[in-house]
Amino acid sequence: SSDVCSSDLAANTAFGMAMVVVPDITGDGKSDLVVGAPGTSSNKGAVYVYAGTGVSVALPLLPTVSISVDATASAMALGVSLAYIPDLTIDTDTLPELLVGAPATSTTAQTNAGAVYLLNSGDLTSSTYSVLNSDCSLAGETGHTALGATLFSREDVTGDSVKDVIIGAPGTVGPTPSPSSIIGAVYAWDHTDIDDSCSAVEVGSYATLYGGTGGTNFGWSFGVESGADKFM
Repeated sequence: SSDVCSSDLAANTAFGMAMVVVPDITGDGKSDLVVGAPGTSSNKGAVYVYAGTGVSVALPLLPTVSISVDATASAMALGVSLAYIPDLTIDTDTLPELLVGAPATSTTAQTNAGAVYLLNSGDLTSSTYSVLNSDCSLAGETGHTALGATLFSREDVTGDSVKDVIIGAPGTVGPTPSPSSIIGAVYAWDHTDIDDSCSAVEVGSYATLYGGTGGTNFGWSFGVESGADKFM
């Protein structure tokens, strides 16, 4: 039924474009459902956390936490992609960290460079949270790269026995073989590189795959073949 999960959403929110089940980010010992709605508020975007409630639930199920952007922010498409990683050393709450893609994010210097925000579950204690308060974020290197269009985690693809986060940036203009063409890119981000100040979070420093020819938009979607260290 369409009213199983609801937050009194307006039209054109793209609610459900991305979803992920997280072991527990609300601290109640139950797995939680996280849903992206990147069309919310004229494409600013939003993410909703639904706390696991066991077998018996009352419908419609309302979100425990609503994650959004500030009213003054431009369109970011927050919630196009979602993933999670194990608890990091930057906090001590033992809860997983939530990753949220916002591929339309712009800066004063770069339009639609995209971004990925890392949210500490321990910070999601109130009913609303602004993603701009996140401790860490990755930003696209140049304009129109759409970093964060896709996210995937829980596999080690770099061979260091640490599970990585795979991030798509399908709007990337390649260095090779077509330096002026949009070929797309996929980054493998070793999340253990993040230090307490997040100073190590620079997307260009991680393992990168580029699309082979112009116009391919490599990185719009992908998977990882478990145990084989292969992108699909």
